Amino acid sequence: MPTPLATLYTEYIAFLVRTDSPITDAAGLLTRLRALAVSAPQRLSQLYADTPTWQELGIDCVIGTWRGVIGADGLEAAQVAWWEHALGKVATSAAWQEELRHQYWLDTWAGADATRELLERERGMLADLLTGLGLRP
Repeated sequence: MPTPLATLYTEYIAFLVRTDSPITDAAGLLTRLRALAVSAPQRLSQLYADTPTWQELGIDCVIGTWRGVIGADGLEAAQVAWWEHALGKVATSAAWQEELRHQYWLDTWAGADATRELLERERGMLADLLTGLGLRP
């Protein structure tokens, strides 16, 4: 019976390995293989410092994950400001910065207005993509 695959995923890099593999993270994989490119907007640090971006290789590709907190519709401005301040403190904390470094993640902290703009851009990009593929009228 074949062994199922598992995904090792960091901010801009995904690998498939067998679940019984001794490779448990991207660092373990990169001791055996060379990453061709990352889909980050700029080069990553540490383990990926020598890995070019797709854009550097002439391919217009920037794809990544983002984490966010989205409040319920109808929050008052004061409530949004409170959460923005609280989450901003967490995002600049030493513990979070260490987690970013440990996971090879980029610091993409953004406040409420910038996050709203990001979501609108993402929605438009995905709508165009789905329309181009014939999956959306």
